[in-house]
Amino acid sequence: MKKIVVAIIVLVLVLLSFQITQNNESKKNHNEQLSQTFLSKHIPIIDIRTKKEWKRTGIVKDSILLTFYNEDGRFNEENFLRNLNAILNKESEFAILCRSGNRSNRVTRFLISKGYINVINLLGGVKQGIKNGVVLNK
Repeated sequence: MKKIVVAIIVLVLVLLSFQITQNNESKKNHNEQLSQTFLSKHIPIIDIRTKKEWKRTGIVKDSILLTFYNEDGRFNEENFLRNLNAILNKESEFAILCRSGNRSNRVTRFLISKGYINVINLLGGVKQGIKNGVVLNK
């Protein structure tokens, strides 16, 4: 009888652990599009594009400009994380924005690997935002 009770307890704990892991994974990363609806949520947006890109297309009002890749496609992880941590913590909900969504997807996955738990990848980037009617400030 004790073995059955222990087996049931172990099974319940394993199932609970699996459920908690699944819930945490769903919070870690999800995708949304840059739109007026998204902006109305007032979730901080980290714009990882380069200065040239910001000048070329403009920026989302109130977004945080924090370049990840330089003009040559290189990056400094430590510098980026230091600057990001000065603004937000690992539990903060925030979104990552680039021009088309490719770099933001890579940076989102990178941040999750570093322990950030509420990172949103803005699918399609600024290009999709413009299609969705988001006005950029120049």
